[in-house]
Amino acid sequence: MRSLPLLVCLALFGAVCAQGYHLRYFAVRGLGESIRLLLEDQKLDFVETRFALGTDEWKEAKPLLQANNTIRFGQVPQLTNPDGLSIVQSKAIMRHLGRTLGLYGASEEEHVLADEITDHADDIRKSYYNTLYGKSYTVSDKKKLLETAATKFGQLEALLKDKQYFLGTISFVDYIVWDLFDTLTSWDSEVSPASATPNLHAFHKNMAQRGNLAAYLSSDRRLPFRAPAEPSADE
Repeated sequence: MRSLPLLVCLALFGAVCAQGYHLRYFAVRGLGESIRLLLEDQKLDFVETRFALGTDEWKEAKPLLQANNTIRFGQVPQLTNPDGLSIVQSKAIMRHLGRTLGLYGASEEEHVLADEITDHADDIRKSYYNTLYGKSYTVSDKKKLLETAATKFGQLEALLKDKQYFLGTISFVDYIVWDLFDTLTSWDSEVSPASATPNLHAFHKNMAQRGNLAAYLSSDRRLPFRAPAEPSADE
């Protein structure tokens, strides 16, 4: 992965994308991290524009990207593929990469399962994001979130069974689930203790040991985990 200065990335939009993929997102893990994991692990040539939080970079770039219809909904993450196709919405990006790179399973049944797992993981992500990164959350909110996550991760545990990957072979959903599991267990190990989800923990460990992925995870290219604030006391 190569990082380019913001103005260079905007000025050379077409030329840069013709050489590989171009990812645009904020300088946080967030919705861009599963995309980075896939691109890094599959050793794809890509450049990334990271908009620094607390600056005017995104404010200045947004109208330019909207003017050429790069971000049709006015949001990032956004990925431009080597053919110049612009894709927005994180799950649409992951599904596109899955289809075009042979990472979507080998049958319609596996395609359906991949979509189901993707949406299930997104339900978990939304519940924790809305709670942990909202204006405030209480001890009771955290307890409820842990209970919900335990149930939903348990359902993923049952799907994984004794397989190394969710579809049997590596697919785009593995990066989505790995990122989600890594994020939540980094926040609180009680989200999904190893005693309750041994298959998910083995999956998390094995994925992190994949050569290209391991190199990325230990590099300075990976952004630090942005931990949420501690919960406030119940009123």
